Amino acid sequence: MLPPTLQLKPSRWLLIWLVTLHLLAVGAVIYSGLAWAIRLPLLLVLLAGGTLAIRREWRRSGQQLVPVTLTQWQITSINGTEEVALRDALVFRHLVILYFSYPGKRWSRPVLVAEDAVSTDTHRRLRAVLNTLPPGAGQSR
Repeated sequence: MLPPTLQLKPSRWLLIWLVTLHLLAVGAVIYSGLAWAIRLPLLLVLLAGGTLAIRREWRRSGQQLVPVTLTQWQITSINGTEEVALRDALVFRHLVILYFSYPGKRWSRPVLVAEDAVSTDTHRRLRAVLNTLPPGAGQSR
């Protein structure tokens, strides 16, 4: 059985967590006892990282993950279509993390599929298929 096709949209809960954690980190840096010469670069890094993470989450609308086989997927976005390999998957109740290997890239990139980023039935079916994968077939246990 193949996983369902995923038509992704931005996840409200992931955005809330991203903003909350970055604000907590900014508060920790501001109230730390570090010198301002160290605090300012840290604050700039946190600001840049938070902005990029939030932009990446917002740009997910229209992204589609189409399984070709259990381990081969196609990712369609505004940049075109890429053939990728599912390297690993972590399945939680409200979140599925899919690690894809891109051709020509050394590192795998994660795709977070939150429960509110797809329909409830699609998320349930994705979790069911990924939980039934045998060990070594693209998923570690």
